[in-house]
Amino acid sequence: MEVFLKIIFTVGLSLGMLACSTVETNNTGLPLMEESEIKQTIEQFSAHQQVYDGLYNAIDMTVTMRNSKVIRAQLAQRARQSQWDRTQFQLETANAEKKAKAETEIFLSFFTPDHKNDDLHKGKTAWKVYLEADGHRWEGKVTKLKFTLAELKAMYPKHNPFGTPYLISFPVGIESVEDKAAKFTVTGPLGAGVANFTSDGASPR
Repeated sequence: MEVFLKIIFTVGLSLGMLACSTVETNNTGLPLMEESEIKQTIEQFSAHQQVYDGLYNAIDMTVTMRNSKVIRAQLAQRARQSQWDRTQFQLETANAEKKAKAETEIFLSFFTPDHKNDDLHKGKTAWKVYLEADGHRWEGKVTKLKFTLAELKAMYPKHNPFGTPYLISFPVGIESVEDKAAKFTVTGPLGAGVANFTSDGASPR
């Protein structure tokens, strides 16, 4: 009986130590947003618009401005998913802040029924993308993203499997844009889609 109790005690102690180890590994002590707040912040600065040609749905797009609030929310999401330690979190934050001082990024989830017209990232595309704020206008550089749907939805909840994911960078720091009324425009052979941004959120035209 005594041997049996010793075995139970040893197994229980081992499991307890394992549980403590797991908690310690996962709990990095980082001051991260709750997941619900992350999603709410990203959606606050996202706008959805559909452009019709008669009854024909020519463009369906969702636009998210990566302003300071969205960047912080996405850093928190990545930190939670990848279980960053404090050093990694600080490094990633510093890199994101440095990049935001040089350029403004906008995520575009873009759908048009005819796939041949979905070529915003190509050199000879007929599409143009612009960002306007405080009397200035900048033309964007478009990059097609190659992440999985799960990865994209974690960062941009309104993205869906039908949209093509693009990231568009503009040569202006986010500080010069995010506290002003800004307008994002995608214009091309099928029409123009517009999203408006303020410091409080986003809305379609």
